[in-house]
Parts: sequence; structure tokens; C-alpha cells
Amino acid sequence: MEGIYDDLILGNGADGLYSTDPRKSNVNNNTLVISSSGGGKTKSVVEPNILYSQNRSMVVTMTKRRLINQYSLVLKERGYDVKLMDLVHPELSDVGYDPMVHAMTESDLKMLSQNIISCTGDNAEKDRYWQNSSASLFRAFAKLAIHKFGRRARMKDVQYLLRFIDEEQSEYVDEDTGNVSVSEYCPKEDFERLKRIDPRMYEDWQQYYANADGTRNNIRCIMQTALNTLFTDGLQVMMNKASQIDFKDLARQKTVLFILTSPVNPALHPFATLVLGTMFKELFEYGEEFPDGQIPVPLMVFCDDFATGGRIPDFQYHISIFREKGISVMMLVQSLSQLSFMYGKDAASTIIDNTDNVVYLGGNDPDTAREIGRRNNKPEDEVLSLPVGREYLFRRGQKPLELQRYRIYEDPLYKQLFTEKGIIKRNVGALR
Repeated sequence: MEGIYDDLILGNGADGLYSTDPRKSNVNNNTLVISSSGGGKTKSVVEPNILYSQNRSMVVTMTKRRLINQYSLVLKERGYDVKLMDLVHPELSDVGYDPMVHAMTESDLKMLSQNIISCTGDNAEKDRYWQNSSASLFRAFAKLAIHKFGRRARMKDVQYLLRFIDEEQSEYVDEDTGNVSVSEYCPKEDFERLKRIDPRMYEDWQQYYANADGTRNNIRCIMQTALNTLFTDGLQVMMNKASQIDFKDLARQKTVLFILTSPVNPALHPFATLVLGTMFKELFEYGEEFPDGQIPVPLMVFCDDFATGGRIPDFQYHISIFREKGISVMMLVQSLSQLSFMYGKDAASTIIDNTDNVVYLGGNDPDTAREIGRRNNKPEDEVLSLPVGREYLFRRGQKPLELQRYRIYEDPLYKQLFTEKGIIKRNVGALR
């Protein structure tokens, strides 16, 4: 295992600084940062790690355009390939993401269809029938698009075909006048025509079509709601870009992908989680191409608002093998209760069990305070009254620490690069 590894900065001073080199550390680099809204998660933990990144690739989801503008030039000067996926103003994106471009196999299509529904829907057991039926219906039309348009089929093609989902036949004869009306398209006829070529696709279609009208309507509404939520008109602009993201670039050379979402438009967050779910799957598979199973360039993923924007598909399973693939994740949440609400109690426990670093910056959630106190052998009221500017740091294999938070504005490198207002200085090129 070769390469130079950046440090992991979790607090002020030497006690908050750790190597991410797996040859020097027997713990993973996954980190959970807990603080109430506005509690300093970004400036105390995320920013220092971006500021000192020299060798690892990064994916950074955030709602602060200022920080993306601030660090992009610095990282470019260090030799990073900087890419922007702007979900707020998609026309400003450097790269696009159309999930159909990444659905290369039958398994990919099955996963995509399930992820589209789960990113926006309720995963309660009582709704599982409707979710599975909606996913099967989408999968049928996605495969139909590939049959009609080839491997160049995009999400816009799938959505085009879905416009005609209720067409029963391509020609209609008016019994009174005898006039013939011709529909623009009739998917039912194509499904019938292709049933011997692709019987599984036909089965997915029949699973929907054989139902009573009311059941079909419910299935169709669930699927269309998910599609309309994820693939808004604005995001279609970014999805249709000629330059599509290649996630393997993150593993081949040091690259940073900024994904900009909105603090006031949570409807954008599920799309970001769909991007991350696809990325993890593709990088896991890419890592398998190397003798040690790891991607060549280590990757750290920063997830702002981790527990408010929708579930990253299968994240509780992904996180358990991040370390062996050379991947780590930093998750920012407001409370442990928030994490459990979003992912469910069991999945949240799995995520925490596979996170060897926890940084608590304070908050008002009593359930979180009790758990932090239990870990730290402190009463709940003492945890709730943690002074602003202090933090509790938990790292597997060592005793809990109470530290000063990292003071980004007092950092010498930060002062060299930026003015007090965070505006980049003109001589950044001399500071590589």
C-alpha cells in the first residue's frame, strides 16, 4: 500500500490530529460530527480538513457556495482537478449526472429503480409492496428505453416513454364517425413485441398492467412522485450535459467534486444522495480491480446535513467496507435522534458502529446528551452545558478527550491564503 496520506483534523492541538495512513492506524477514518444548527461543524471540522488536503481526493456536499468558491482556486493550485455539480443553479455545473449513464447491467438497473423510490419514499414495511411495484414499473420502462435507443438512452428518454404509459393501442377508431386516431406512441405494443427477447422486462410490465385500475393508479403515482421529486426541470439541465461525471476519476488522480445543495430547498437533497449511492457502488467495484482491493487515491467524502436530505442508498452496508476500499466519510448531523429518524434505529446503530471517530460540539438534544454522557462518564446536564468552543472527542482505542475546537480563523495557513472575510488573496499561487 503506497502513497502519501493527509492527516485527519478533529480538534485543536496535537491531541486532535491523526494520521489517515492505514499502516499507522488500526481504526477507520469515518467521522461523525454532532452539533446543533449553526454549531460550527463546518468551520471547526470540515474546513480544516479541506484546507490541509494535499493528496486525497474529496467529495464535498455543502450548502455554502462561498466555501466552494473560496477553496476551489486553492485546490487547483495544488494540482487538484476541481469539479462542480451545482444543484441550485444546474447550468453552472462543470459535469452532469444522469443515472441512466451509470446503469450498465441488469443489476445496475434493479438497484437504480430501488434507489429512486427509496431516496424519496417511506421505507416502512407496510409500504414495501407499493415500493417494489413502483420500482419494477420504472425498471421496465428503463429497459424499454435501452431497447429503443441503445446504450445512449438517458433519463429523459425513460421519462418520454412514461408519458404514454396509459396508451392501450396505437390506433383508435371512433365508432360514430369511423375516423382513425393515431397515438404518438404505445409502449404496451412494444412490451408485447419484446416479451420473447426480454421476458424479465415483460414480467415487470405485466406486474403493473395486470392490476386493477385503482392499484395501477397507486403504483404509477408513487413512481411518478419519486421521479418528479428527484428529476426536477432545473436538474434536467445538469443531467443532460454532454460531460458526465466519471466517478473513477476520483480514484485515479486527486480530484475534488463539490456538490452544492440548498439550505432552504430540501427537495434537492435526495438527488445528491442518489449521486453518492451510485459513486460508492462504482468505486467499490473499481477497487476490486486492484490486488489489494483499494482504489489508488484515498477518498474522503464530506456529507453536510447528512441526516436531513434523504437516505443514501444502502449506506449502512457501504460504510462497513469503506476502510478496505480506501474510502472514508465525514457525516455532519444535528443529533443522534436525527440520524435514527432518517435511517431507522438499526441502520443508525450500524452506521455508528462503523464510525471510529465522533466529535461532539454541543447541542440541546437530551437523547444525544445522555449517550455522549454515557460514553464520557459525565451527567447529562454537564454535556448539555458544554462551553461554546469546546468539544468532546471519541476515538476507538483511546479514552474520551475534551478539547478546544479547531480555530480555523487563527490557522497560519488560513491567514496566508485568505483575508479575515475568507476572500482568497491574490498571491495564492506562491503558496503551493
